[in-house]
Amino acid sequence: MKEQEKGFVASFSSGRQLFWLFKIVSVVTRYVPLTINENGIEIRALDDSHTCMIELLIPKDAFFEFFTKKELFIEVDTEEFLRALPTEKDECVSFKQQGRQLLVLHKIGEHALEFEERERKLSPLKVDFDVEALLRYKELKRALSFLKQRETFSISYEKQKLHFGTQKVDTISVKAKQPFVNTNYPLQKLRALTAQIKHATALELAFGRAKPVCFCFLLPLLYTLKAVRLRFYLAPQET
Repeated sequence: MKEQEKGFVASFSSGRQLFWLFKIVSVVTRYVPLTINENGIEIRALDDSHTCMIELLIPKDAFFEFFTKKELFIEVDTEEFLRALPTEKDECVSFKQQGRQLLVLHKIGEHALEFEERERKLSPLKVDFDVEALLRYKELKRALSFLKQRETFSISYEKQKLHFGTQKVDTISVKAKQPFVNTNYPLQKLRALTAQIKHATALELAFGRAKPVCFCFLLPLLYTLKAVRLRFYLAPQET
């Protein structure tokens, strides 16, 4: 097919990897807006309560085939999308736009997903954070394990020390604009998100007084030299 006759076509080496990424995204929302352009596939989505947001870019270079005739803004149902991806075996998966359908093709089968076109995408969140830290992912998991069934948690910084609730978190590095910061956040979606993230080793954390918190994970993509930078934001919660 000549390129000028194509809409959007792409091929990715690991269907299981895409399943894992969209499983993480589904923690935030079922209906996910995709922006498809020369950079790759970008996701930026809010949950229904507008208390958390997720954003990531699957870079164009991570695909072994990628072409889009124009920038597309579409919305897909993650439940249908996950059912369309191969999970029993790690198969290559291809995508092909056909009118208002997205064909998902692999050795096990073929699925046609209906999608809705969107007029515009959600703007990036810009925050002037008070504290930025680099820490090991296992430190976050350890701190969350102490919070158990709580619905909210606090992140605090004082005297070069970072705490989740009452638990001190060891950091690799930290820089702060304020000597003391303490903010509360809802816990449910963060707990659900970390339950899905398997391969992260470190993360960047940024937060501030009465400001959102951003957890930034670098997730390696299988069979490529690329990675996805996934950012997860939580809005501050009044106490």
